[in-house]
Parts: sequence; structure tokens; C-alpha cells
Amino acid sequence: MIRTPSDAQMSLIKEMQELLHVSSVTDNGSGGVILTYTGPLDTSSIESLIYLTEKAISQCGASREELKKTSSVIYECLQTVIVHGYIDSKGETLVYLILECTPKGLRIQMGNFVDEIMSVRLRNKLEEINTLDRSDLRRKSIELMCVTENNTLSMSESPGLGLINMAGSCDLPLKYEFKTLVLNLKLFTLTAIVNN
Repeated sequence: MIRTPSDAQMSLIKEMQELLHVSSVTDNGSGGVILTYTGPLDTSSIESLIYLTEKAISQCGASREELKKTSSVIYECLQTVIVHGYIDSKGETLVYLILECTPKGLRIQMGNFVDEIMSVRLRNKLEEINTLDRSDLRRKSIELMCVTENNTLSMSESPGLGLINMAGSCDLPLKYEFKTLVLNLKLFTLTAIVNN
């Protein structure tokens, strides 16, 4: 049986291929791409991707600390996509992931579709995160863990704990972009380098 990918899936595949092409053209003896994935995301695929991430990182000679930080950042990214990503007509949330070994550290590029409302929220949260330094990120993380309202974390427009913790493990500022591609959706791409 031949499965014809949807327009959304083809958009993700093309975006990832463009990023891979740019990476291979600009590769200057870095270590290159060590893991890629494009497709639907669910709880079991998150577990599989984290497992593959750890295997790929251990093969490229990164330290145990880099492995843990990178796995944590990818896990937080994937969890955020599961919770906030666009669910298509098949009930799937699509994502692409590129993990690359560079002279500056392990670079993560991840993309998924979001609607207009979520793109505005993400942009605002990432802009706020990019104004914070490391000590501000730590303080904000502790505040978010301590603030409870009826035994649940307060849901506000400020960045969530996952984004804050992710930013704390990466070079700042976090890089991101939104591209309008299909169905009035935006392709959100986050690029982060896990600091050594």
C-alpha cells in the first residue's frame, strides 16, 4: 500500500531537507548531523526519539553532561509540541527534528505547525525568555515550581517551566522563526545549541 503524504507532511519534509542541505553546505569539519526525524508525534515516539538521541550523542563523543542536557532539552521541546502543537484532521501532530554536532555544541532544530493564536503566544514567551540572563532563568524556574493555585501551576502568558528550563541549558538567545506554509498554519522552528 502506498501512502500519499499530506501537504502538511510534505511541507515538514521539505523544510527539514532545506535545513539539512544548508547544514551540509556549511559543514566545516563539525561532526555533522547525527539524528533526523520527520513524522507524527505521540508519547511512544517521544520515548523512542529520546532513546535514539542518547545513542546518537554517545556515538559522537559528547560528554555525559551534554548528553543529559540535550536529552532534556529535546524532551521539553517534544512535550511542548504534544501539548501545544496543531492536531491535523487525522488526529496527528507532526514534527521534525534535526540534531547536529557542531564546534559550538549540540544544535537542535525542531519544527511543528501552530495556529495563529499559538504563534503569537510562543513568540511572546520566547521574546521574554530571550531578555533573561541565566540567574533570571533560575529564579523564574524556582518561582514557577513554587507558585501554585489550587494545587496546579498558574497558567499565564509568561513562559512555562519547560521553556524556562530548556533555555537554561542552551546558548541564549534562542533562535526561532515562523513561516506560513499551508492551511493558514505557521511552521514554527526553534534552533537551540546546548551549551557545554
